[in-house]
Amino acid sequence: MKKIYDRPIVMEYVKKYGISRFFDTRDLPFFLIRYEKGETIIHPTEHTRYLQFVVEGTVAIYSIRRDGSQFPIASSDDFMMLGDVEFVNQSLPALFAEAKSDTAAVALSLDENKPVLDRDLAFLHYTLRSLVKK
Repeated sequence: MKKIYDRPIVMEYVKKYGISRFFDTRDLPFFLIRYEKGETIIHPTEHTRYLQFVVEGTVAIYSIRRDGSQFPIASSDDFMMLGDVEFVNQSLPALFAEAKSDTAAVALSLDENKPVLDRDLAFLHYTLRSLVKK
């Protein structure tokens, strides 16, 4: 995982994918995270620290059965939001998310921005749509 805070680069992705339209709040401190193929993005034993909008690459969401085999939940090479379930539940994740290819995500710290996001009606509506889609 590599974090990129270069504002012009980050804002290029925010603009290209229209991420601002999911928020009433302006000037949120977005940054970019790049993952290599095979890297775990979300893990059930780790607190999810970021809300992430996957803008490049393929991500698989899955669970692991008791026998150790994977149970696929979703896979996407389209734009998707990660961290929505954890934002709502405020608990450890129930599922894994893994980069199936080199992946990039526009991210926002949940710890730092939760109070603002809790009051952002556009974001809450988008979160509902994201949860239903999954």
